[in-house]
Amino acid sequence: MSDDTASRESGGVLGEIQPGSLPEELDRAITALAAGGVSEPVQGPAGWHVLRLVSRRAVEPPPFASVRDRLYAALVNREMLRQRGIYLRELRRTVSIDDRLDATRAAAAAPSR
Repeated sequence: MSDDTASRESGGVLGEIQPGSLPEELDRAITALAAGGVSEPVQGPAGWHVLRLVSRRAVEPPPFASVRDRLYAALVNREMLRQRGIYLRELRRTVSIDDRLDATRAAAAAPSR
């Protein structure tokens, strides 16, 4: 039984889920269960839940060749963000900025005569 709109029609059955795909409280409760186990009531963001783990299935990692391009792009992106952070910290340390926008905004907002 379920009042949850996402699983009500299936009697509360979520089907196969991936680790980390549920809210943290529910994910921890599911991780702690053995196959066939039933959790104590767990409070999640959408209310209270009682979870039953039907079975676990080992997940095979995808072949490296199929994820190589995504991994490379993620590593390049992470390094670009790291380098940008270094660059911005150096700019903040060495550059003096005279912000005159506040004075300009105040003058523009003042009633004209």
